[in-house]
Amino acid sequence: MRKNLLGLALFIYVTGMLRASPGAEWQLLIEDKFVSVYVERSLCRVSGKKGFFVHVRIDNKTHKRLGVDLRDRFSVIYPNQWGLYSKPHRDTIDEERMIPPKMDAALKQKLVADFHAGALTGIGDSLDYYREFYGQSPEANANSAGNLLIVSMGGWLLFSDGESSDMASLEESKERPFQLSDVVLPLPLRWKNIPTGARVF
Repeated sequence: MRKNLLGLALFIYVTGMLRASPGAEWQLLIEDKFVSVYVERSLCRVSGKKGFFVHVRIDNKTHKRLGVDLRDRFSVIYPNQWGLYSKPHRDTIDEERMIPPKMDAALKQKLVADFHAGALTGIGDSLDYYREFYGQSPEANANSAGNLLIVSMGGWLLFSDGESSDMASLEESKERPFQLSDVVLPLPLRWKNIPTGARVF
């Protein structure tokens, strides 16, 4: 009974995120006072790469300049793992993720200083980037309809507006189980190409 209620709660939550997204092709991952972070519900590929890429979009919720720290490809929101499933959720979670930094006073001050030094990437109304999954692509195993591919997203993003700082994190907690960062993709996969000049990590 408890398991069924959890599944229902997750379904309602994810459905709400999809309705709140800019369109049916986007899924809201997380939002805070600075940003809303979405992931496109499709995968991208690059010729010669064995892995795949996900398309992340950061929407600026403020009415002023905002910077995001994109200097380290391992300190962004990224695809952590994938698997094939018959249901739109994972019943068993076997996953490890990178641990986000502690958002203490020193880090907050550093981000403010980095903002004023021009070390952060500026966000206008929105900013897009593509992050690689460093492993085998599901392409060879995901060509038949009737199943689902679930990509588990992890990571965090650090922001500053020059006065204060914040972190949007997908770290697991009681309020945010791993499943809330899952992106469910129907099969067969709909592959996209990465545009020329895009930010790619």
